[in-house]
Amino acid sequence: MEMPDVRKHIFIRRSGFLLVGLTAFLLLHCSHPSPKQEKNQLEPLPALKAPEGSASTQLSESEAAKGSRIRDRQKPVSGIIVIDPGHGGQEKGAVGPTGIMEKDICLAIAKRLEKLVNKSGLKAILTRRRDGNISLKERTAIANRYQADLFISIHANASTRPTTKGIETYFLSLEASDDEARMVAVLENKAFGFEGKAIEELGDLEFILWDMAQTEYLEESSQLAELIQVYLVQFLNSDDRGVKQAPFYVLMGVAMPAVLVEMGFISHPLEGERLSSGYIQDKIARALLKSILKFQGLLRAKRGAGSRK
Repeated sequence: MEMPDVRKHIFIRRSGFLLVGLTAFLLLHCSHPSPKQEKNQLEPLPALKAPEGSASTQLSESEAAKGSRIRDRQKPVSGIIVIDPGHGGQEKGAVGPTGIMEKDICLAIAKRLEKLVNKSGLKAILTRRRDGNISLKERTAIANRYQADLFISIHANASTRPTTKGIETYFLSLEASDDEARMVAVLENKAFGFEGKAIEELGDLEFILWDMAQTEYLEESSQLAELIQVYLVQFLNSDDRGVKQAPFYVLMGVAMPAVLVEMGFISHPLEGERLSSGYIQDKIARALLKSILKFQGLLRAKRGAGSRK
């Protein structure tokens, strides 16, 4: 079997490796060569032939799916949950009519959730425990360092329309579900200095790594988002604005299921005030805990004997 000389068709500009779970990916950033590059190429190597009688190296679709399932079962369930209180420090996030700041509400709820998670027998890790600045890379590095089972970024929403209220839960996608989801991502991404810059404009190997890190967990992220949305709406008796997708930078780069929760609209006069209530914050924390425990059960069932508490 002759191997095609791909050097006649593509030019490798950059390369890199990505380790996701137990799987390593070789990433190549390629393009068509310029006439000058084609001229300077070496002569093609002799064609390679597979040994006679050897099995094909190409996996069938069913074999690939089987391999994926085996890989999933091998990944241990660590019992570690990373909770990311949005914003902090100079980045206040959204501010309500009475001066309530998103960064304070997020931290208060995250600490309540931390206590409940630890009492349940799991281990909670907060990306920040005080009102301080923390970068995107630090947040994602914490989650990956602990090899957590999931990553939850906690936020409060805002709108120019003061009557807008309700709960939204997001998981990562390059394309936003709708214009409103896109604007939410633009506002949240400002915390990391991206100022709403389109993801497509990055064109960098680092972005490719970020994207691939989440692609493996897309289905699980969707399941986690659905659970959180159901329980939050149920516990708070709030408007259900649905599960959505958007390009949030804070969800990129974490090698695990990851979601971003908008617990309500701080810009709404009543809902914003409710979010600052200890009673409501406790209900939000309990709804998130129930979602986490349900999701952990799904992970253990999926990954089977490879799990550990």
